Amino acid sequence: MKQLKFLSILYLAIFFTACKEKEPIDNDPVNNDYRKEYLGNYKCIRTGNGNDTTLVISVSKVKDSMISILDFVAIVDQNGHFYYNGINYYGYLGFGGNFYKDSISFMTCKGGLGSYWCYNYNGKKL
Repeated sequence: MKQLKFLSILYLAIFFTACKEKEPIDNDPVNNDYRKEYLGNYKCIRTGNGNDTTLVISVSKVKDSMISILDFVAIVDQNGHFYYNGINYYGYLGFGGNFYKDSISFMTCKGGLGSYWCYNYNGKKL
């Protein structure tokens, strides 16, 4: 009788500990991609070089921790700061900016010695 009591308590303990719900995985690269909140289209005002215009800029993810904006591929961190980390052998190149809530702000510069252009972009997510 004592053996039956012991086995039934042991069985109940095993049953209740084996039925725990699985906890979500924090290291899931698909569901925890911090770039998700930055992806999409932004309506931007482009200023610089006397050409002020409004246009829609698309932001998409490329590789691990990278995004694509205009013709640039940039590294973006979890705080929303992004910058171009490539090498351009054909001339001067600058690119960098920030995401803030539902907004984007960045600057582009291209050109060579004595002849280059820069644009500033400020926009809101559509």
